[in-house]
Amino acid sequence: MRGCRTGYRVQMQAAIIVQQQYRSWKNSLELERMNAATLIQSRIRMFFRRVNAKKALDSVVSIQAFARMVAATSKYKVCIAAIVCLQRVFRRLNLKNEILKDAAAREIQRVWRGYVVVVYVNQVVYSVTLVQAVVRSVLLRRMMSQERDSAVRIQSRYRSVLAERTLAHLKYEKVCNDAKYKKRCIAAGIIQAVVRTFLYQKKLVVHVSTAQRFIRGALVRRRVNKIKTGIVSIQSRFRGQRVRKQRSRRVAKAAMKILKANQKAKLNPKLRLGVRTTYALKILQRSKRLTEIIRAVSILEISTRLSINCCAAFVQARAPEILYALVRTCNRSLPHIELLHYVLLTLTNVAVHRKFIQGVASGNAIDILMDMIQMFRDKEFIFCLAIQLIETFCINDRRLLAKCGSKENVKRLKGIRAIFLRQAQTDKKGQRYLKHGSSKIQPNNVKSKVSNGFGALDRILKILYSNGMI
Repeated sequence: MRGCRTGYRVQMQAAIIVQQQYRSWKNSLELERMNAATLIQSRIRMFFRRVNAKKALDSVVSIQAFARMVAATSKYKVCIAAIVCLQRVFRRLNLKNEILKDAAAREIQRVWRGYVVVVYVNQVVYSVTLVQAVVRSVLLRRMMSQERDSAVRIQSRYRSVLAERTLAHLKYEKVCNDAKYKKRCIAAGIIQAVVRTFLYQKKLVVHVSTAQRFIRGALVRRRVNKIKTGIVSIQSRFRGQRVRKQRSRRVAKAAMKILKANQKAKLNPKLRLGVRTTYALKILQRSKRLTEIIRAVSILEISTRLSINCCAAFVQARAPEILYALVRTCNRSLPHIELLHYVLLTLTNVAVHRKFIQGVASGNAIDILMDMIQMFRDKEFIFCLAIQLIETFCINDRRLLAKCGSKENVKRLKGIRAIFLRQAQTDKKGQRYLKHGSSKIQPNNVKSKVSNGFGALDRILKILYSNGMI
C-alpha cells in the first residue's frame, strides 16, 4: 500500500514537473510570439516616427530657411540703403570738393588778374608820366624859345634903334667924312650878319640837341625793351625747362595730353573755343533736354571764363534771359543744383566785364536772384555766387540798386541775415557744449562758420543804407 502511494506520489510529482516544463515551454513560446509582435510593432512605430521626424525636420528646415531668407532680405535692404546713403554723401562731398577747387581756382585767377591789372596800370601811369614830362619839357622849351625870340626881337629892335641913331649920326657926319661913314655901314652890316648867323646857329644847335636827346632816349628804350624781352624769354625758357625736369610723371602725362589736345584742336576747328561756344548757345536756344542743357552751360562757363569774345557772343545771343528762365524752373534736386551752379558761374564770369553788366542784368534778374538766395540759402556755393552777383549789379547799375532797395527785397535780405546770425550763435553754443562735455564726443555735425556770402550781404545792406534806401 505504501509502495503504491509512493509510486503514485512519484508519478504525481513527475506529472507536475512535466506539466511545469510544458507550461514553461508553452509560456516561452507565447512570450516569443509576444516579443516578435512587440518587435514588429516597435519597428513599425519606429518607421512611422522616423517618417514623421523627417517630415517635421524638413518643415523646420524650410521654416528656418524662410526665416533666414526674410532676415537676410531685411539685412540686404538695410545694407543697400546704407550703401546708397554713403554713395549720396560721397557724391556730395566730391561735388563740394570740386566746387572748392573751382572757387580756389577762381580766387587765384582773380588775384592774378588783379596783379596783371595793377602792373598794366603802373605801366600806363609810368607812360603817362613820361609823356607828361616830355610834353612839359617841349612846352617849356617852346616858352624858352619864345622868350628867347622875344629877347632877340627886343635886342634887334634896340639895336635897330641904336643903328638908326648911329645912322643919323653917321649921316650927320657924312658930310664930314664919307669914307668913315661907308666903313661904319659896312661894319654894321657885318656885325648884323655875324649876330644873325650866331643866333641861327644857336637855335639850330638847341633843336639838334633836342632831337638827338629824343632819338637817343628812343634808341635806349628800344634797346632796354629788347634786352628785357630777351631776359624774360630766357627766364621763361629756363624756368619751363626746370619745371619740366622736376615735374612728376602724372604732370608730364597731363602736359602731353594737353599738347595732344591743342594739336587736335588746331587740326579740328570744331574743338576750338569759339565754335564750341556757338554750338552751346544753339543748344541752349533750341534744346529742352536737361543733360544737353547742363553740358551746354558747362561749356559756356569755361568759354566765358577764358575769353572776352565768348562773353560778347553770350550777351549778343541773349543767353542770360534763357538762363534766368531755366533758373525759375529748377528745384532742389541734384541735377538742378548742378545746373544752377554752372549758370551762376557763367553769369559771374560775364559780369566781371563792366561793359556786359547791362546785358547780364535783365529785367527780372534781381527778383530771380532774390528767390534763389532765399530758396538755396543752405547751399553755400549757390548762395555765395547769387549774393555776389547781386552785389556786382548794385555797385555798377543805379537802376538795379533801386530795384534791390525795394521794401520786399530789403525785408528778404534782413531776414536772411537774421537767419545767418542765429545759425552762427547756435554753432557757437554747440561748440562750447562739445568743449565742456565728454572728450569722446566728436563735433561731426557742427555747421561751419558764416560763409563769404554773409560779407557780400552786409556790403549790399551798407550800400542801400548809404544811398538812403533803408
